[in-house]
Amino acid sequence: MTDLASPGMIARMNPQTHDSNAADPLQDVVTAAEAARLTGRGRATIQRTLQAGEFPNATKGDEGWQIPLQDLVDAGFDLDRTQTEPESTIKPPRMPNDVDALKTQLRIARDKLTIESAARRNAEQLAEERAQHIKDLRGLVDVVLSRSTHRAG
Repeated sequence: MTDLASPGMIARMNPQTHDSNAADPLQDVVTAAEAARLTGRGRATIQRTLQAGEFPNATKGDEGWQIPLQDLVDAGFDLDRTQTEPESTIKPPRMPNDVDALKTQLRIARDKLTIESAARRNAEQLAEERAQHIKDLRGLVDVVLSRSTHRAG
């Protein structure tokens, strides 16, 4: 059997339950952070497993959780993992073919279309009003110019 924990890890284990002469290293305990490093899992994964009660012999003390290595093995954790999983709990975005997501996207697109159509109608109406105002002003300018031409002549 290979060493399950490094010498540094053994030194950090709970001295009350660690027996350096013990034949079975699975009797040792580790903190939640050490369990995460040892299993290559994120600390959040270890915390969720603790909260789910999957480490029945784990105890919480002044230094945090003390988890027996045997509990880690019994819960299905591989003690020889070297890669770590990301700590992120962000879920990936839903796939575009998800019906609910597509319905939501369609509703948003329709709402945007309604708003843009209303804005276009308002802009067209304003343009017509301004064109009429310009036409009226030109008419007034023509009247004023024709009166001044009649007076001068």
